[in-house]
Amino acid sequence: MIFNFSDYREYLRHVFTQAGPRSGLKATCSKSIGIKSSFLSIVLAEKMHLSPEQAIKMSSFFNLSEEESHYFLLLVQKSRASTEELVKYYEKQMAQLKKTQGLKHVINVHDEISPQQRALYYSSWIYAAVHVAVSVPELRTRQKLREYFGIPVRRMNEVVEFLIKSGLIQEKKGILSVPQFSVHLKPGSNEIIQHHITWRMKAAEVLSQSDLLEDLHYSAVVSLAKSDVEIVRGLLSKGLANAFDKVRTSNEETLYAVNLDFFQLEHQ
Repeated sequence: MIFNFSDYREYLRHVFTQAGPRSGLKATCSKSIGIKSSFLSIVLAEKMHLSPEQAIKMSSFFNLSEEESHYFLLLVQKSRASTEELVKYYEKQMAQLKKTQGLKHVINVHDEISPQQRALYYSSWIYAAVHVAVSVPELRTRQKLREYFGIPVRRMNEVVEFLIKSGLIQEKKGILSVPQFSVHLKPGSNEIIQHHITWRMKAAEVLSQSDLLEDLHYSAVVSLAKSDVEIVRGLLSKGLANAFDKVRTSNEETLYAVNLDFFQLEHQ
């Protein structure tokens, strides 16, 4: 995710490393934007810079969205800036763009789910939990789900029936499955806010009952330089992105909840 990076060369090194040395991506990219591979190597070594024109071509090559392309160009312009005032100007624009993006939450939810259905879906942790649990082969029946979550029969049936009617899961001959649908919820939307609240309430419940040696919980108040706030935010975002890259390629065997908070405590 490009918004996790504060230097365009660091982002490019990450992309090329992820592709692997045998992918030929660097050579293909160089040819696509009209430069030599040797020049791109010099850029990655931070001895020269891409031009804005080359940056636009590169963003097209990587098929970046409009917002991602804008951010990539800002990264390039910031690195090329010759005065501290201009650097801060671009950094301010980058910070504003990152705020509008946030961490996009991608959940297996049907694109056509109604506002009323979304409201119910995010009203309790159990809807999302059951929805994702159905992707685990050992949890694809109502009985297995009841046993796993310790939910009464009536309540579990209510949840499953709602997910089926909403098109979020399917049931054939007693076996549940998840269609491949997804929706991106906008940062700051009522559904996302409720989603955070319900899962943090669940985390508090688990925290009061769990073995702290088995689970991982971390809370702290830290003081740091204002100039390091965006760096820390980026590191946390990058760590989360890397973790979910692993999750996406991992077999569905068990369920874990993920909560991450990093916010200013000063009253505005």
